[in-house]
Amino acid sequence: MTDFVPGNSIESTRRILATRLRSAAIGEAEIDMYTAAYAAPGAMRAGFELYRAFDRDIADNRTALEQNGRLTIPVLAVGGDISTTGPLMVEMMREVADNVSELRVRRTGHWIAEENPRDFLEGLRVFLRSPAG
Repeated sequence: MTDFVPGNSIESTRRILATRLRSAAIGEAEIDMYTAAYAAPGAMRAGFELYRAFDRDIADNRTALEQNGRLTIPVLAVGGDISTTGPLMVEMMREVADNVSELRVRRTGHWIAEENPRDFLEGLRVFLRSPAG
């Protein structure tokens, strides 16, 4: 991950992305697009802010849960079937919502919509058409 810090070359960023995005659905054009986005001034700092905000997110979510209670609307928990966090999505959503459906998308890891858009969209359509959705 140290290759993803400002000051490193576009080539090293592209190499890292190419090894992380392991899907036939993600080709050279897409890797070039991600590389250009990450090479933009401030992009890596902005990307790292997601992780820096985790502690604040936890506190905000706990406060919202205490003040507003659990979600009663239908919730779709989406996870990739080869992702280490895929099975956790439904568990995490059940901590805050009463009506949770699970979608585990085949042959996906972290970039679900890019890795298997067909199965992702089909699962989303089924959810939205169901009484739960």
